[in-house]
Amino acid sequence: MDTDLKDTCACCEIIDCINLFDHKNEDPIFLGGELYLFKRFHHEKIMEEKLDNMVCSNGDLIQIACYLITDLNKRWPDEYVILTTNEVVRDMKASFFLAISGHYRQSIQILRCIFENFLYGMYFSTESKKFVHDDDGRKRLENNFRTWIEGDFQKNDCYLRDIIKKGGYITDWEYSNWGKLYAELCKYIHTIKQTLTGRKILHGDIEITDCYSVVEYNEERLLEWSKYYQQLFFLILYQLINMFPDVKKGKMGKEALKIIKQSFQEKKEKLDNMYLDKILDYC
Repeated sequence: MDTDLKDTCACCEIIDCINLFDHKNEDPIFLGGELYLFKRFHHEKIMEEKLDNMVCSNGDLIQIACYLITDLNKRWPDEYVILTTNEVVRDMKASFFLAISGHYRQSIQILRCIFENFLYGMYFSTESKKFVHDDDGRKRLENNFRTWIEGDFQKNDCYLRDIIKKGGYITDWEYSNWGKLYAELCKYIHTIKQTLTGRKILHGDIEITDCYSVVEYNEERLLEWSKYYQQLFFLILYQLINMFPDVKKGKMGKEALKIIKQSFQEKKEKLDNMYLDKILDYC
């Protein structure tokens, strides 16, 4: 495939496994390197409007989050859940990139990490409300937050959803719904849950019969990722707006809601997402 990256490592001529544009003429058309797959399939299908709900709309969600987070950072820069969500947005983009590059299982694995990190952000923000007039308690919480960021913090006495429920941030229905979503995402951490693909490649006089570094376009897997991606993203967006309702009044917050209305108003029946419906009520 012609590309202006042909003289770079993205088109490595020495190691097929890391050639992102790799595709041999004898291969099935749906197998190849990550950027080959993206250019060959996703762009064509997006132009045919076959992937609008699965790809383009999910890209809109990243932009919406960036606008919303901009206002949140300006107005509540020290809130734990907002500090956490800054990284959540980057992780959501990573999940998006992996999905459109054919790494469907890995793109869903990131979603579970995102969910956990957002829950921790909500936990710390919930706890901080208890120490408004307690300097010592507030300092302990700050230390715990730093410890968590460094990867040493463990909260073994209670599952995070239980803690947040006690804090009064979610309803019984949400508690159950979040648990089901988390359990489904866990399946992609603790199982393979995806059929491996492979092909024959030649390297000098050596034939490698199974090359599992190649990726394969699979619309069913892409739909699966998109479903989880949208469920989690709308959940996070709604929780942020619900926790900080004044964000709707800011310039970037208004722009975020405007994009949501433009991108999802006509699609809401197809997507059938409770959190999307609630967010659209704010628009």
